[in-house]
Amino acid sequence: MTMTGALVLTTVLSMTPAQGGGLRLTNDRITFGGEFGPVRPDNRFLPGDLFFLAFDIEGLTQDSQGRVEYLMGMVVTHDSSNKVIFESKPSPQSMILPLGAAKLPARAFVLLGLDLRGPCTCRVIVIDKATNASRTVEKKFLVLEPGFGIVAFRATYDREGQYPAPLLGIAGQSLWLQFGTVGFSRNPQTRQPHNQVEVRVFDAKGEPTTKDPLVYEIKSGVDEDANALDWRLPLPLNRPGDYRVELKAMDKVTNAPPYKISFSVRVFESVK
Repeated sequence: MTMTGALVLTTVLSMTPAQGGGLRLTNDRITFGGEFGPVRPDNRFLPGDLFFLAFDIEGLTQDSQGRVEYLMGMVVTHDSSNKVIFESKPSPQSMILPLGAAKLPARAFVLLGLDLRGPCTCRVIVIDKATNASRTVEKKFLVLEPGFGIVAFRATYDREGQYPAPLLGIAGQSLWLQFGTVGFSRNPQTRQPHNQVEVRVFDAKGEPTTKDPLVYEIKSGVDEDANALDWRLPLPLNRPGDYRVELKAMDKVTNAPPYKISFSVRVFESVK
């Protein structure tokens, strides 16, 4: 996994119906763990991380068949320099909503380049084509100085990372934990990094579910120009319950303090 210094921006929409009451953007929040993740505890990110902005679109005009048409655009600015880092002009969106009127959850994400630092603002605009009404949602975030850590964490249903998943499921399903490690050192002789990730799961009582953590490592076969390591770890959901998963990443070349993240996972009983 090689990250350039450029900022990459993409928008992702997950849709359900919406109508009535005038155009509104509600429930805006910065999420953790991808587009279906919970609210992030803070707005601080390492270079190379993923910024996710989620919100609900309400009050779009529908036709008799449940079709909505709107435009969505985004601009990301660097607050200190007032420089526009990326701008995507509002582009047309159209969707038929056969399940009836409700909210339309929307999410946009920004992959932060390794050369980005300081305070930034992400601003999204939505325009209802039928009425020309427009609304905006805005969130500020801070890109920290570079350091060793876990970035771009998200859950998916597949190893390839094509199908985003929430941090929950039904017993018998599996999740894949997708993330990168950045800011690592290399062995001066071999020019290879040595990163290790431990995965430990705790039950609702706070007790570990296994005697020892699962241990994964990358210490060979890494390209000279790679500045991020790609991790894809399975998490089988074999029994119902509420769990806390902890990832602990270590740079074994420097033996610096480990970088930890933790998150909750809920597993429901299979449908009978």
